[in-house]
Amino acid sequence: MITAKQIRASRALLGWSQQDLADAVGLSKPTIVDAERDGHQPRAETLALIQNACEVSGLEFMTGGVRERQDIVTVFEGEDCALRFLEEAFHSLKNTDNELLLYGSSDERATEEAIKKFIAFHDAGIKTRFLIKNNDTHIKGAIEDYRWMPDKLWIESDAKTIHGDTVTYAVTWQNKPKFICIKDKRIAEIEKKFFDFVWEISAKPTHTTVEQRWGKVA
Repeated sequence: MITAKQIRASRALLGWSQQDLADAVGLSKPTIVDAERDGHQPRAETLALIQNACEVSGLEFMTGGVRERQDIVTVFEGEDCALRFLEEAFHSLKNTDNELLLYGSSDERATEEAIKKFIAFHDAGIKTRFLIKNNDTHIKGAIEDYRWMPDKLWIESDAKTIHGDTVTYAVTWQNKPKFICIKDKRIAEIEKKFFDFVWEISAKPTHTTVEQRWGKVA
């Protein structure tokens, strides 16, 4: 089990307040205060929630300490891989001015659980932008956050995402769906520049044919 010292160190690395950690794990601030108090023994379930939230946000625990995860590639596998990835992205973008960029995305393919995650992004003030198929009107967010990609750039595949220093490729057509995350500042900068270029040359959608689920209603 992780220790009070490791919890305090984790918050310092993530730049989180005790309230931020409480919000991330769905517990009260007094519970976090107690967990960080030397000599106090929290419930195992509480420690597991705290450890999971920190690991999802890019930390790894070792005997007596904690550090930022060193691996450049992280893979989320299984039927819930998209939700686990979105949860990691949410925690890494919360309280920052970074965006979640989705290249080649489709709201029609998104599950109801994924839509709820995007609503959470909006409610937390996290900016999202979507490059979608030309003339796709199945838009569930604010129209101004979408662009219709040129036909010659569209490929019928899963979305690629960029957030912070991470570029993620969704591979859901295999027997075991997976999200492959590459954390590298230079790779992310290149991909973001390409995204912004395509964004500039892409057309603004004119309307949506579905009820919008988050953002402004156009």
